[in-house]
Amino acid sequence: MVRRVKSIVESVISSGRFKPLTPSYSNVARPQLEMFDFSNQASHVSMGDFYEMVTRGFYGGELSNWRILYDEDESHLIKPDLVSKLMVGESKSCCSGHTCNLIDDQIERYKQIQNMDNHAETYFALYRHNFKDIKSWKGDEKELFKQLGQKTLFSIRLPFSLILHLHRGLNGEGHEFVYHYKSKSPEEEKPYPDCTCIRSSTINRIFEKPVETIEAMRLNPEDYKIKRFLSPDSFIIEGASVKQFPVVYIADKAPRRWIKDFVRGNYDSKEDLFLSLENNPF
Repeated sequence: MVRRVKSIVESVISSGRFKPLTPSYSNVARPQLEMFDFSNQASHVSMGDFYEMVTRGFYGGELSNWRILYDEDESHLIKPDLVSKLMVGESKSCCSGHTCNLIDDQIERYKQIQNMDNHAETYFALYRHNFKDIKSWKGDEKELFKQLGQKTLFSIRLPFSLILHLHRGLNGEGHEFVYHYKSKSPEEEKPYPDCTCIRSSTINRIFEKPVETIEAMRLNPEDYKIKRFLSPDSFIIEGASVKQFPVVYIADKAPRRWIKDFVRGNYDSKEDLFLSLENNPF
């Protein structure tokens, strides 16, 4: 699988359609938090931190330490990865051959953010890497970041409209793009939460052929801006050099119109913006 993904990456890069990405920051360090020792945190959490910093370097914003409480229930805390006046970002990573999981509860929280802030665009930055067995990693964080800097294969940046389209496509199991995972019994120790899993093949398809894949999802590619970049040739995360990798950047052409419709409640109406009963690709 890794060999196949590398072949896809090489083929896409050889097309010559990638422009250099001008980063907001070319050298990103983690914000220092008092009384917190990052060296003792779990390796998969450190991986998440790494890609949050990559996302900040690419697209700007601040790594978020603040949380939003959208009602009196303490369980309803929202912690976006990156925030700015115009953007709210979430970063996710997945190993080659693995799904990318959109946790139902997290999607609901991002919907709340979009409802509360109708000026900021929400996006998800997905990173595909070939670093296996992260939870069994025994090395230190410095070495982990060094490895991730060399093993990131590509990234796709998706607008929240497209993320919601994927997340809403769970009417039935085993369809082409995604499938829904239902959490096991609450009595199980640390059950994995309900989520929609973006298939590994879907991630590769969006990267390799974004226009054709958007059409296959019965969306109109003309509604999106699609750009192809190469990450900066000099890019540092917490002292670790990150080698160049390709980025497919997808954004709404009319984000304010989509946000306005979403906030007005049109997205969840029976005549859904993207998934009406007559035009449901899933």
